[in-house]
Amino acid sequence: MKDIKDGIKVLTCVDGSNTAKKTAQISGIFTKHSGGRLILVHVLDDTLSYVEIPDTPVYAERKKEGEAILKEAKEIVENEGATCSTRLLAGPIVSEIIRLAEKEKCDVIFTGTLGRTGIMRMVLGNVAERIIRYAHCPVTVIR
Repeated sequence: MKDIKDGIKVLTCVDGSNTAKKTAQISGIFTKHSGGRLILVHVLDDTLSYVEIPDTPVYAERKKEGEAILKEAKEIVENEGATCSTRLLAGPIVSEIIRLAEKEKCDVIFTGTLGRTGIMRMVLGNVAERIIRYAHCPVTVIR
């Protein structure tokens, strides 16, 4: 078991929603008080459409939106007195989050709930639910 004195590695998932902003704030507070290291991640979901190919106007716009989401979340974290790094990834959302958490040897993942219902939940599933299912570490879900 890792000694907590070594600092905790925190991965926080953000999507630009109000819940994600709250998640960034809470994970920033947690990271500051634990003396840990925080990584913010936003994933461009490439499973939605085959036209989402790099070097296309659609992809460029989505990338720009992702960068803006990360910038805003970073400001929220820094306002809480913590520092963080950011990662903008493309691929299946849950797979990319799990892959990054394992690669970075994160100790905890913070994510928000999206509150999807009906057909969208049946088709896409709930991101937070799947992160909990597949993560190698504890997951904190913010509502």
